[in-house]
Amino acid sequence: MAYRALYRTYRPKTFDEIVGQKAVVKTLKNALRENKIAHAYLFSGPRGTGKTSMARLFAKALNCSEGVGEECNHCENCLDILAGKHPDVYEIDAASNSGVDNVRNLIEQVSFAPILGRYKIYIIDEVHSMTGAAFNALLKTLEEPPANVVFILATTEPNEVLPTILSRVQRFDFSKVSDEDLIFNMKNILEKEGIDYEIEALKSIARMSQGGVRDSLSLLDQAISYSGEKVTSEDIDTLFGLLKIEDELALVRNVHNGNLKEAIRFVKDKYALGADVLRLHDDLINIYKDLLIFGVTRDPSLLSYLAPEEALRTVVPPSEIRANLGTLIKERRNYSSTLNAFDQFEMTMLSLINTQDDSFMQPQEQIYIQKQEEPLKVEEIKQEEPAVKQEPLIQEETKKENEIKPLFEEEKKEETKQEVKIEPKPVENVQPTPLVRINSQIEDFAPLNEDESLRLSEDEIINIMLQGLKEEKNYIKENWDARLATIPSSSELYYLANELRTAIPYVYAPNVLLVSSFSKGTTSSVNKFTSQELTKKLMKELFNRDNVVIISIYKVDLMNCVTKFKNLMQVNKLPNRRPIVIPTSNVKEEKKEELTNAEKFLNGLL
Repeated sequence: MAYRALYRTYRPKTFDEIVGQKAVVKTLKNALRENKIAHAYLFSGPRGTGKTSMARLFAKALNCSEGVGEECNHCENCLDILAGKHPDVYEIDAASNSGVDNVRNLIEQVSFAPILGRYKIYIIDEVHSMTGAAFNALLKTLEEPPANVVFILATTEPNEVLPTILSRVQRFDFSKVSDEDLIFNMKNILEKEGIDYEIEALKSIARMSQGGVRDSLSLLDQAISYSGEKVTSEDIDTLFGLLKIEDELALVRNVHNGNLKEAIRFVKDKYALGADVLRLHDDLINIYKDLLIFGVTRDPSLLSYLAPEEALRTVVPPSEIRANLGTLIKERRNYSSTLNAFDQFEMTMLSLINTQDDSFMQPQEQIYIQKQEEPLKVEEIKQEEPAVKQEPLIQEETKKENEIKPLFEEEKKEETKQEVKIEPKPVENVQPTPLVRINSQIEDFAPLNEDESLRLSEDEIINIMLQGLKEEKNYIKENWDARLATIPSSSELYYLANELRTAIPYVYAPNVLLVSSFSKGTTSSVNKFTSQELTKKLMKELFNRDNVVIISIYKVDLMNCVTKFKNLMQVNKLPNRRPIVIPTSNVKEEKKEELTNAEKFLNGLL
């Protein structure tokens, strides 16, 4: 005898065997018991949720020889309906019989009396596939059929059914079946088949089924063929390319830490072992959705993918969860238009990492040197050399293999941290490059007035980003608002602190803190040359950081620099780091001094 698939072998034979859909079952059983039979029904819902099975059971209950509402499964009518060969039960696939001629043939048959049973039942599957002309031809018959005819329409797309049809039927919406009901159903079938199982394996199958009973049994059938006598979680992972939730949460932590290298390496390793990156993408959406819901409600019963202890162990800020969830949903649409799903997943990882606040500012080669509890020193910059030829940030003679460590190791204790200090030193005889105003107006270099604000070029801002110290920035950002609020109104720093309350720390590098401002007025005020000493005092008082200047960047201009940084990073063309030099005097005065020296030289010659 030919093998029958599980979903066919274990198709429900009574209403009580229907998995889920308790409200629909109760309503139909009550209608049968009270003999309130409608002339037309519409069963709508996702695939594999029992629409066609329910229609057959309803037809059997109408024609059972024991009476309306009975389901003996022994009489000729019940057996023929279960076998799909009853002469009064017609199953029509509207997808292949969608034309108006097919409907006319159906209408001609409606007028004939039933052959064996009490009712003639027409089950029209995928009814939304019918043409408009076919729907119109069916309207009159559907509204006023003979007394012994019942129409049962089934569809997965009820919104595509004409409103004139919807108004003539009783509509029942089938919902997705819960994972608990799917697992219970699979356990019963495996026990009947005499096959052992691991409960975690059934949970994985239930998650993949997405609420479809037929899908769950098809996947279970495939798993039995692979596993043999026992369905194990390991076999399910191997067969369907699944990752364990612990592995997926490890990927979430890598994204949170901005560790693109580890995230891509992790996914590559799993992909080489057969992992389905598309399914992994969907799992990440479920994880972030659960984290967001649990973070807001703290109600474990609302979790659909994670266990409560897993959600508690995963600490991700709500703003990051929302940003990543939006990115994942947006990138999910791109898989249909890409040839390689793994390439698209890598791009998704790039988008996720880049949504983290300035995590992309940590180059892989960025290093620091720790030497006998002394602060890092920078080799002095020779005044006679142009700015582009200044010595590197780290002294060459100290670059020994045993002294180089990754930046911000997790094991490094707080008390061993050493501050990196760069003393700004004016550079003479250097022609400045064209600058970009903080307010996004691009102009040629021009002398500055004494009260004019500092201007930085995009290249200078990117150079600061290259040297960003993430751990220091995070510490400052976490305490920014609270410590600014402690500045008393009597202090000379009060006005500056009040201006900076609307700004957000974005990059902390040696001797400079870049903040993102939503106000051009704040940007102009903070960046005045006369404010530089005040910003240094403020950083000293609030965070005990010496000689650190605060520079405000208008948000639009900062995002332009960030975009440029990302583009350069993706093509591996980021510039080399240069010493950070913050001008402390007016360029106009420097030029005036140069002219005075030239005049003195000429006067000496004369």
